[in-house]
Amino acid sequence: MENIKEYIESGVLELYVIGDLSNEERLQVEQMASLYPEITAEILEIEMAMERVAFNLALAPSDSQKTKFINALSFVDDVAEAPKATLEAKVVPMVNNKNLNFYKYSFAACLALLFASVVAIINLNSNLNNYKQQVAQLQSSNQNFANQVNFLDKQIAIGNQTIGIYSNPDNKLISLAGTPNSP
Repeated sequence: MENIKEYIESGVLELYVIGDLSNEERLQVEQMASLYPEITAEILEIEMAMERVAFNLALAPSDSQKTKFINALSFVDDVAEAPKATLEAKVVPMVNNKNLNFYKYSFAACLALLFASVVAIINLNSNLNNYKQQVAQLQSSNQNFANQVNFLDKQIAIGNQTIGIYSNPDNKLISLAGTPNSP
């Protein structure tokens, strides 16, 4: 029972009444309404409240608007039977060319920006790939230099050790004479 109250208070039913739900959500509300009479009653109450608001905010059309509307109605059942003069006289162009031109230019500008954005993205992607390759090459080169430095450090350590042996004052150089077999 608590879940039904939460569902009613979630605002989904109001969106259902005004028709602002997707097909899946609408079907879910209809299933819930068929299962729970509380939801059906709430939907009816929301519809009535919206109807009251609509009637309270409704504006009555002026008499001139009423007569224009009634005169614009055609009570001829078959269009072929109606005289062409009356049909052509009732056609009123609804398009404002200034607004249409604005939208055409806006649409063209949007397409141009889209094209420029796609070109810029492709260019940036190409540059990014080039930079990645350069970084990989620099890392490889850096690793080679590090290997050379390590090798040279080892060589220097061996050389220092050898020099240390010869420069140690505790060590003396002694010349040995040969043997009679090998003078």
